[in-house]
Amino acid sequence: MTQATTPVATPKAPSLKSRATAIFAAKLVERSQGLFASNKEFRSATLVAMETELSVSRASASTMYNTAKKEA
Repeated sequence: MTQATTPVATPKAPSLKSRATAIFAAKLVERSQGLFASNKEFRSATLVAMETELSVSRASASTMYNTAKKEA
């Protein structure tokens, strides 16, 4: 006698890309509120947030920033 097993769906953890996109979107809202004096300041703050929250290098954060910018 065999029992039918039902696969249990386990939720996936959010990817780094999706988390980076969320960080970019949050910083974009701050930018629309006038919290950044220039685009350079906006980019720098966004990169620092991605580096610290996602524990990635500056190069990785830059790639994630550029991808999120294209998607926005």
